[in-house]
Amino acid sequence: MPIRAGSGHRPEGPPPAPQGRRIKLRYMTQVKQRPPGFIAMCSHPDDMPDSYRRYLEHTFREAFKLQGTPLRIQFVTAKNPFADKDKK
Repeated sequence: MPIRAGSGHRPEGPPPAPQGRRIKLRYMTQVKQRPPGFIAMCSHPDDMPDSYRRYLEHTFREAFKLQGTPLRIQFVTAKNPFADKDKK
């Protein structure tokens, strides 16, 4: 059974801004059920601090009562469709 994450459970604050670059969490989607796996679309996924990753896992575990269940969250960024176009 998929987890209904659209029920208003959100982190308390924004992620930290390493090197002054703000990380924007756009959305998360569940991609696996056993064990629960999620993909989080965000800017600068490589700069996401481990402490914020653990915070999100802890928040999900509390909100959806997943204590003792392995939880996988993968942070990825969307490809910019305008990055490879020639400048005119």
